[in-house]
Amino acid sequence: MIVLIFLVPIITEVMANVKGPESGPGDRNEFVEIYNNSSDTIDLAGWYFSDLDAVDELVAWDDSTILKKYPNLIINSTLLPPHSYALILDREYTRPDTDQYQQPYAIPDSTLILTTDDTSLGNGLSTKDPILIFRPLPGETTTFGTPFDTLDTIPFDPGDGISLEIINLDQGDTESNWWPSLDPSGSTPGWDNSTFKNFDLAIGDLILHPPIGSKGSAIILEAAIHNAGLQPAQGWSIKVYEDQNRDRRLTETELIKTISGSYLHPGSEEVVKTRIGHFEIGEHWIGVRTLLDGDVNPANDTGFILLRIVPETGRLILSPKLFYPEKTRLQIEYQLPAPGGHLKLSIYTAEGRKVEDLIDQKIDQSSGTIFWDGQGARIGYYIIRFDYEVDGVHYQERKTFVVAR
Repeated sequence: MIVLIFLVPIITEVMANVKGPESGPGDRNEFVEIYNNSSDTIDLAGWYFSDLDAVDELVAWDDSTILKKYPNLIINSTLLPPHSYALILDREYTRPDTDQYQQPYAIPDSTLILTTDDTSLGNGLSTKDPILIFRPLPGETTTFGTPFDTLDTIPFDPGDGISLEIINLDQGDTESNWWPSLDPSGSTPGWDNSTFKNFDLAIGDLILHPPIGSKGSAIILEAAIHNAGLQPAQGWSIKVYEDQNRDRRLTETELIKTISGSYLHPGSEEVVKTRIGHFEIGEHWIGVRTLLDGDVNPANDTGFILLRIVPETGRLILSPKLFYPEKTRLQIEYQLPAPGGHLKLSIYTAEGRKVEDLIDQKIDQSSGTIFWDGQGARIGYYIIRFDYEVDGVHYQERKTFVVAR
C-alpha cells in the first residue's frame, strides 16, 4: 500500500491593517507569512490565495528591485525549504515614491518572497478578512481567521501597523491561537513570531497562615503563581526569602527556600503552599520571586507580604486591622483548643448591630481561615465575636478592625 503524505504550509502572521492611511501605503504593505514546519521542501506552485472576496494564484516574486534593499532574499522561486518562512507580498511593495512607509519591513536573509497573479492580495485585505491558501488537487488547505466559523471573534483589528501572529504552530487556526504582534515594530515578517517568546510568570496573592504569629509558631506561606504569558511555563521555580534590609532584592543570606513548580498552561495558576519556619518577635518582610527562563516582564516577578510576630496572638487573628474593601479582603484566622465543637464567628458594628454571621456550625479542624470582602460596609469600627463551645467548655474572644475607603 502506498501512503501519500501531503505537505501543507502554516499561515503564521497576517498584516491587514498596514501602518498609515490607506491613501498612502494602501494595500501595498499588506503581507501574509507562511511557514514550512516539515523536514521536506514544499513547492507552492499551483497553490491559490483567497480572502473569500477574490481568488489569486500564488507565483514567484520576479521583481529584482527588491534586492536593492534586501540583497539576500529568495526570489524567482516557489520552493519553500524545510523549517523556513515565506512572505506573500503585494506586487506593488517595491513601488517607488516619496512615501515614508516605502518597504518598511526588516525582512531577514533567505526569506522566500512570493506574490499573487493580481495587483493585490485577494481583494485587498481588511481586518475582517479570513484567508485560505489552498491547492485544489489533492485538496490541501491552510487557513487564517477560521473562515468556516462565522460566530467567533477572529479576525479582528489588532491596531494600526500591527499584525496578527499565531501563538503555537501545533494548535492551528483556532480562535485562541492568534494575538497582536508584541514586537515594538508591530510585526515580525520572516522572523519567528514575537508570540513564540512570550513567557511571563507573575506573583498573585500571597497569604500567611497565621497572618500574625506568636514566637515559636510555625508560619505557612500560600503563594499564587500565575502564567500571564502566551506560552506554557515549565522548568520554573520560586525563591522565598526574608528581605531583612528592605531593599526588595534577594541576597544569598536572605533565602529561606527554593521551590520547583509544575507545568503551567497559559492563563492557569498554581498555588504553592509551604512552611517557611519560625520567626522572632517583630516585623518580617517576606518576599517571593519567580524564576523562568526568558521571562519578558520582570515587573511582576516579585511580591511581598508583611509578617508580624507578637508575644501572644489569642484564638482570633485579623489582617489587616485597617481594611480597604476596594483593595483587599479581611483575612480571619482562628485557632481552636480542640476540634469537634460548635463555632460561631459574627461581625458587629461598634454600636452592637449584627452585620453578618460568617460561621455558625460544627468544626472538625483545629484551625481555619476565612475571608470577608466587606462589600456594602460603611466606614468605621467593627467587632468580630468568636464563640466556641466544645466538651461543655465555652470560649469567647473579641477583635476589632476598621473599615476605610
